[in-house]
Amino acid sequence: SEGILRESHWSILHAARDNELSRPVHLREIFPRALAASPEVRRYLVATFAFAQLNHPANEQIISHRKADDGTIYIISDAPRTLSLGQLLQHYQDIDLPVELALYLISQVAHLLSEMHDLRDHQTGKPLALYHLGLNPDTILLTENGGVRVTDFALPQSGELKTVDKVAYLAPEQIHGSELDRRCDIFSLGVIAHELLTGRRLFPQQNASELMAA
Repeated sequence: SEGILRESHWSILHAARDNELSRPVHLREIFPRALAASPEVRRYLVATFAFAQLNHPANEQIISHRKADDGTIYIISDAPRTLSLGQLLQHYQDIDLPVELALYLISQVAHLLSEMHDLRDHQTGKPLALYHLGLNPDTILLTENGGVRVTDFALPQSGELKTVDKVAYLAPEQIHGSELDRRCDIFSLGVIAHELLTGRRLFPQQNASELMAA
């Protein structure tokens, strides 16, 4: 590990290095107590390993994983050099984003969401019903070779979800606490598409309560 990128009640995300291959990686450390106590954490694990089977270029690539003697789970994934869509939108605040680039980004994310939403259990054939539920420009990454990545799929929710930059992209069902399904992700992608194509947010309110009301 070379430092902590993000820490929460259920895991720590480390910036790390694969010494054998001499490349940077991400190392997520999942606490055994959280795994035992939280259905959301268990669902995140199911999602992570289900998505690893897709080998989709827009999906985070799992390199390896293991379970320690104390029950801690470690997941190592690749860490390409990236720029988030949120950072790109800040850069283009006063300049129109090329329509061709916007459509490319939207289509790449839409294809990945479609594949993930349609995942089924290999043994039973039943839909896994796995959704992102937190899609926003900061979870869409652009790699240095022109690729698109989507991160934090099925990530357990925390208080950070209520920040303005996240609430602005939530579906109404998430605001009201209604039943959630794939349409939440489609709504979020629609809000992102609006911002990419118009240069402004669909919901421009400046605080979380006003955003949720809108």
